[in-house]
Amino acid sequence: MSQHIIYRLVLLAVILAVTLSPMGLTAIGWPYTDPAASMIFKVHPATYVVMGVLITLFLTRRGMGVTILADKTGQHHPSWAVQRYIVTLAGIGAAILIIHGGGAAAFMVDTLLLPALIVLLLNMLTPQQRINLCHLVLCLLLINAVIGIFEAATRTHMIPYVIQNRLITGDPRATALFGHPLTNAAIMSVTLFFILTGNRYVRMLAAGSIVYLSLVAFGGRAALIITSIGLLGYSIYIILQQSAARTLDLRLITAIFGIIALLPFAGGYILFATEFGQHLVGRFTWDASAAERLLLFSIFDYMDTQDFLWGMDNIVLENLMSYVGLTWTIENSWIMIMVRFGAILFVVFMISFAGFYRYLMRGLPVIAKLGMLLLLLIVSTNNALAGKTSLLSVVAILALGTKESRRL
Repeated sequence: MSQHIIYRLVLLAVILAVTLSPMGLTAIGWPYTDPAASMIFKVHPATYVVMGVLITLFLTRRGMGVTILADKTGQHHPSWAVQRYIVTLAGIGAAILIIHGGGAAAFMVDTLLLPALIVLLLNMLTPQQRINLCHLVLCLLLINAVIGIFEAATRTHMIPYVIQNRLITGDPRATALFGHPLTNAAIMSVTLFFILTGNRYVRMLAAGSIVYLSLVAFGGRAALIITSIGLLGYSIYIILQQSAARTLDLRLITAIFGIIALLPFAGGYILFATEFGQHLVGRFTWDASAAERLLLFSIFDYMDTQDFLWGMDNIVLENLMSYVGLTWTIENSWIMIMVRFGAILFVVFMISFAGFYRYLMRGLPVIAKLGMLLLLLIVSTNNALAGKTSLLSVVAILALGTKESRRL
């Protein structure tokens, strides 16, 4: 298989991963979230494409087991962090499959494993091809932001808003390409910080402003607040650092403060002059959703030692959530993963995940690293890493592409 074909297939997988959310797959007839559906349909089409490419390469190219696991930017030295992460996920998945069955580990393949597999293939491509994929994803994310703003303004959903096979009506928050509003907000937050790594300040200001306003459209309170604080903190850091070095970049400072300045004006209009804004203002009060984020900690009061150490299967977990009063799910990715994996496997997972995430962050500009760190905080307020999402895949593509852009 030639490098050109690999690039085309990775391109296809990336487009599928970004444009087809769980709700999108359901809308086109792929029973991705249907508990009664075959296991074949529980895996995202993008994962099938990536795994098909990797299997073909292993079978047809001598030594590909070493070549695939090599970081082409590091003189072909194996990327041990990626290898450990993949092996760890495979081991955890096998353990959960034996202990609880496949349901408890279903999200792992598309949400946690696929990003590492994409990294393997990206490391086989040329630097320019990695940059092209990064730019493609950024364009799709910008389209996602525009769709979100349009949906919020018109109180419509391009794709039916379905959670657990139930159609959600009356929620004005946008769903756009990634489905759940909070998943969208998490993705848009980290996207904004990657956009600010550019050097074309007019484009950066325009794209960043659209992405920033989309955070309001998606109604993610935590993402909006954390992102705003991160932008302000980074601006102060840049001013102090460059003032000390007498190399103050006024264009970058203007771009960042220009984005932040949009919130009082555009945000004020949305909040106080539109019906969507009135709903969003209500969400910034202490409502049932906010209360549930504290209530979820009460789950630990009802877990016995075995459940705490080795996790719970889906049925037991759903019954426990219903008992403690949680409406939909545990809106904290880290606690959700811990409850599913159990404390022992969770510690093992976090060690390997930290290594993989550090690998993605290594060599990035400070502002991109800040965005990735803030993302870890944002996902502690939603389920974006513990449900079926392409969040981590998007981050991996942006990270590797941005590194190449900085080198060239």
